[in-house]
Amino acid sequence: MNLRRATVLLFILLFTTRILPAQSNLTSAPSSYAPPTADERTQLYFSTMFGPLSWFRGAAAAGWGQLRNRPEEWGQGARGFGLRYGSAWAQMATRATITAGAAALLHEDNRYFVSEETTKRARLKYALASTFLARSDDGSRHFSYSRIGGMAAASVISREWQPHSTSSMRSAGLNFAVSLGTAAGFNVAREFLPLKLRNLLKWTD
Repeated sequence: MNLRRATVLLFILLFTTRILPAQSNLTSAPSSYAPPTADERTQLYFSTMFGPLSWFRGAAAAGWGQLRNRPEEWGQGARGFGLRYGSAWAQMATRATITAGAAALLHEDNRYFVSEETTKRARLKYALASTFLARSDDGSRHFSYSRIGGMAAASVISREWQPHSTSSMRSAGLNFAVSLGTAAGFNVAREFLPLKLRNLLKWTD
């Protein structure tokens, strides 16, 4: 990774840490909270990498890229879809690996816990804020350096295998924004979907 890309990655991390304070006013821990065990961290990592939802997300990203013909150098047809799918999965694997490693080192828990709030507005606010927050071992919430750092790093690193039209830092920034939006959308789904459907999203980050 060249100096320019490293500088952009550092800027993204510094910028996102300003979005939320170090401690959120939504930091109440679930009454029965316990930090994840090593086995639970391993299960989360492998389900994020290889679970059914990971393949669906890769296919959805490839399909969207195919529809927009982006990157245009990869063309259409089975080859174009395969390249887009491989790129999406490689970026997801990069993000999951960085996030899991950093979360273990920093004692951050990025799992989603359904809000104990009662109003829809408060629950929506909680779900969106959870995109940027992780829990400490005591259950309090703070800025998630592992999740946001993993997203930012994957967006920048993935430019290394992108063709010319999507290899710029502007493309990395747009990709990072899409990653944040997707994560926020999944959190809203985890908060509001019926329990049976919500469980499908439990073991993914």
